[in-house]
Order: sequence, then C-alpha cells, then structure tokens
Amino acid sequence: LTCTDTMPLSRQQQLVACVLWAAAAAAAADTCRFAFDFSPASLGADPALQDKFVTTMAGFEGKFMKAGVGINSVTGMTYDGRPLNYTTGDITADMHTFSAASKESLHYGFLAYVLSGDPRVTDVMTKKEALNILQAKITTIQKFDEQYPGFGGFLPWFVNSDDGIVPTWDFEDRVPSLDNGEMIWGMIAIQQALQENGYSALASQYGDYLQKLANNAKTLFWDGNGQVRAVAYIVNTSAVPTPDNYYTQQPCGDPCYLDDPYEGELFVWFMDLFGKWDSDDEREQMWQLKRTKLQKVDYVTPNNGSISVQRGWWFSAHEQWKYLMMPYLAVDIAARVFRNGERARTWHSATNNIPGFYASVTYPSPPSVQPPPYDYVSDCGIESIAFQPVTHTNVVTPYGAFPVILANKGVGLQWYQNMLMGPAMQGPYGSTESELTDGTAICPVMTWDSKITTLVAALGGTSSYTEAYLRAHDGMWNRFVSVTERELGSVFTELSGEDLAFCTPTTAVPTGLLQDFTLCTQ
Repeated sequence: LTCTDTMPLSRQQQLVACVLWAAAAAAAADTCRFAFDFSPASLGADPALQDKFVTTMAGFEGKFMKAGVGINSVTGMTYDGRPLNYTTGDITADMHTFSAASKESLHYGFLAYVLSGDPRVTDVMTKKEALNILQAKITTIQKFDEQYPGFGGFLPWFVNSDDGIVPTWDFEDRVPSLDNGEMIWGMIAIQQALQENGYSALASQYGDYLQKLANNAKTLFWDGNGQVRAVAYIVNTSAVPTPDNYYTQQPCGDPCYLDDPYEGELFVWFMDLFGKWDSDDEREQMWQLKRTKLQKVDYVTPNNGSISVQRGWWFSAHEQWKYLMMPYLAVDIAARVFRNGERARTWHSATNNIPGFYASVTYPSPPSVQPPPYDYVSDCGIESIAFQPVTHTNVVTPYGAFPVILANKGVGLQWYQNMLMGPAMQGPYGSTESELTDGTAICPVMTWDSKITTLVAALGGTSSYTEAYLRAHDGMWNRFVSVTERELGSVFTELSGEDLAFCTPTTAVPTGLLQDFTLCTQ
C-alpha cells in the first residue's frame, strides 16, 4: 500500500510541488541553493544521484566544520553553533563559544569517513587535516582531565578557546551522562577508523582514554538499583574519582536517571559493556529499570490501518540519535521497530500536509525581531505516539529527516530536500536551523545538531565502525544482540504496518513571504 492511495488531494499537491520545483530549478543561479538542482522523484529512486546529492551536501555542510566557524583550530574542539545574518546568510561576529560532548560525537562521526577515504567527503577535508584535528582533540581532552580530575575524563558543557576548554558557568560542578554517551560511541568509531586505516598510535591514545572513561563510569554515574545518573554532581572537581565525590542532587529533575529507551541508552550500553560489575544481576538492573518506558503504541493512519511504533518522549527525531551511533539496524527486531517509527513519521507529515519533520530545535523568529531570541523548544514531535504533550507543531527542521534517511535513504533525502527548498533554508554554509511551516520565518543560526546529524546519517552513520569494534572484542557483540533482542522482543511480539510504504512530501513550505539569503539565491 502507498501512503497516497487514500488521500484525495495528495496527487494534486505533489503535482503543485513538482511545478514549484521545476520553476525554481530553471531560475537557480547559485550552487549553494543546490536543493533545486535535483528532481525529487529521481533523488528518491537513483542511488547514484543520491551520492551526488550527499557529496554536494557535504561540501556545503563542511564549510561549517572549518576553523573559526564550527571548530577551534588550536583545540580541535567544536563550537555549538554560529548565528547568521538574516539578510545575507553570512556568519555574524557572534559565536557560540560553548559546546558539549554531543557535538563532539557528530564531529567524530564525520572524521571517521574522512579517514576511510570516502569519496563523498574527500573534497571537504584531507586525511592529514582530520588527523591533526583528532590529535588536537585528544590533547585538549587530556589537558582538561589533568586540570579537572574530578570529572573523571567526562566532559561537561564547556567553553572552548585557544587556551583549552573549561566548564561553562552552569556545569562547574556537574557532568551529564547522555551527551557523554553520544561522544563515547563517536570516539569508539574513531578508534576503529584509526585502527583500520593504519594510524595505530593515535588509535591507542583514544583507546587509553576510553579505558579511563570505562574505569570511572560506574564511580561517577551509578546510584544503585539500576539507576544511572542523568547528571552527576561533583563535590570536588580537583579530586581523583572516588564514589563519595559524587552525588545525585535532590530534587534531581526530570529525567533523574537514564531510564529511557532513546539516546540516553548509549551511555547505558557503555556502562553495560565496559563497566566493572559486581555481578550479572547488578548489570541487569539497568535494563529492568528501563522497561517502564519501552512501550508499543499504534500510529493510526487515516484509512490504511495502524503502524506499530515505539512510544517516544515527544517523538522528536532527536530521540533516535542512538541509531546514528550504534549498530541497532544489524539486529532484525530493532531494525523493524525503528523503520516502523520512521514510516509513521512520514505518514504523519504527509497526511497532515506538513512540509517536513519535527525535532527539538531552536525556534524561528521573524526578521523584524533583532537580535533573534534563539529560544530552544524541546516539545516538537507527534503527540499521539508520545508520552508528553507536544505544543510546537508549526516548526520543522532539516535534521528531523536524519532518522528517515537511515531507515529509507531515498525517501529521507526527499524530505530533507523539501525542507531545504523553503525560503532562506540554504546559505553559504549549508542548511539553516529551522523554519515555520507557513514560510514566514527561519531561525538564523546553524548548529551541529541541526546540520551534522543529517550529514552523518546521509553518509551512513557510524554503526559500521561501532559494529566492527564490538565484534572485535570478546562477548560485546553477542551481549549487544542478545539484550536488544530480549528487550524489544518482549514488547514487540507483533508489528502492524510493515507493508505500508514510506510517504514522500505532499506539500512545500510557501515561498514569497520571506526572502532567500542574498548570498544564496535562486
């Protein structure tokens, strides 16, 4: 069954979108507006054209990953993002000098493809440049660990300057597990890529650091009875890690512990596979605690039945980060559940005439509001298949397509392209953060989350590297597969909707209400 068979207006809407694309493509004059250079239907069906699209995409997104824009050339570490001039699309003098471990995970993912000589990224960065960045990163992180041993090697949100990294004002005495879980699997991917490509000395440096994190993970984050702290508070950041140097603040907020089946699971897997456990029963307590939030729910389509999915928190695309990093898609039940979730994501947008996907993101503001407020909104998603209410349903973001790209590359790229075709959604440095669905405003900023998640997904994610790592280490692969099959298999005994097609866009963001960037016009 196709997602358009029972939607009376969808074929007409698709024709309108096609006409809009053809007119814009004919007028295209600047390659940074490359979304208009590809036929959506051909992009969805032709793997060679998809590679060309991703290569072009990497060229522009790669301009964000340059020194002084998205990274510091001395430390090699990321800057969270850069504001854009609402008129020109150029970067402004302002800079997000802060960043977090989660942004590092994406940088590592991209660098793994550079080291492997992937032809889609060879024009973006040389292997020598990548190696220099990786050496600078590990040197910076080791320096931070020497200055702040109480963090146990884990990274708080940090301020990044030529002098190194230091905790931001609000993380001077605490460290998050979720962001570090994302970074750790990026580090594992990089260690594997370094080893595979003959850079054994640098691979050993990353391996040694990962071992430090493994030695300290339980000390910092374990709170007993299966509870892994979402944030560990530190008594003395100058002291070496001991259990009495860490505590859980009360009240501890929400989430208090990593009991979710979403991106927080990345750190739980690191604890499970690398931690020092007193017994198997103690390790199993983490999975027992997580089962409450591992739920099956049906997304109901207008006329074609239901699609069984894993209930989301908001069902924001951000929640699928774990599939970007770890080899879940190599486990049949995990792949099927994941694809059904992304199938439902496409059905929801297509049948409700939404021109893109929802994900936690910085909210758009009109050009008349200067400076922009840069308000971050988390509750973006699909309420009918989520635990939490969703209040922001008029904003879409290109990175909302990253999990669909992992599930069905052709369809995912079509949705990504559709969002890029909105006014001012492409600039000299690639994609823009977000846009209102009525075409009246964008968020004039670019961040690692909203840009490089999608690029890494389009390249294939880091799962091939992390799978190779797990297979090379005794027992790790079998443990990963057996627990994943057990936990998902106990909930998803049946899956409905697997016969339904992935939907393609049925409407576009209106044009003409907001001008394109003057440095990137059609």
